[in-house]
Amino acid sequence: MEYIKPCPFCGAEAEFFQRELLGDDYNYSEDNNSWDIRCSNQTCYLSYGADWWLGKEEIIMLWNQRTPYQSLLTNATQAKTEPLTEGELRKALNQMAEKSIHKPLYIDI
Repeated sequence: MEYIKPCPFCGAEAEFFQRELLGDDYNYSEDNNSWDIRCSNQTCYLSYGADWWLGKEEIIMLWNQRTPYQSLLTNATQAKTEPLTEGELRKALNQMAEKSIHKPLYIDI
């Protein structure tokens, strides 16, 4: 199994847990796809889990994704001071959807 990075918010250790069926929760599955990951720090935002409902390997991949610090700094220095136009917003949302590992969702505003 791949190494699990610490929590991206507080730096505490991450831990796996298996979700339990609560009422008629539509995300639950009887097979091995009911695992999730959370921060072990009970005061952290992610202590309840990320709510992915996926297999362990998929969860590790998602949890370990981090934006490189240099990219964050570059983006911060190039921030716009004017509001986005409708076209710019549509383009940005579609670019984010294309980068997602899930099925792209195209937004028509």
